[in-house]
Amino acid sequence: MANFKDRLIIAFPVFSGLLKRTKTLVMNKGIAGGSAGDHTVAGIKIGDQLISVMHHSAASLAADLTDEFTISADGVINNDSGTDTSSNFLIVMWMSWTS
Repeated sequence: MANFKDRLIIAFPVFSGLLKRTKTLVMNKGIAGGSAGDHTVAGIKIGDQLISVMHHSAASLAADLTDEFTISADGVINNDSGTDTSSNFLIVMWMSWTS
């Protein structure tokens, strides 16, 4: 059976050029939290689209902080004046539109 991306190309040939250029559509990374501001996320780039940023701590299973974050540079997401996630971690998921 073809993988998901190959099935999309078959079902929607109009998008085949875009899908073939893209290595992987959905990416995710777990990163250490920190004070509000810049957070390094290897692989994320300007032009990609954030899907979710989940804050995991001992106090809660997960809190959705997606609305606080933007992709500010290649390899960097930012939540200036946002939630302090020090001593916790973040799960970042994004749609990779760049190669």
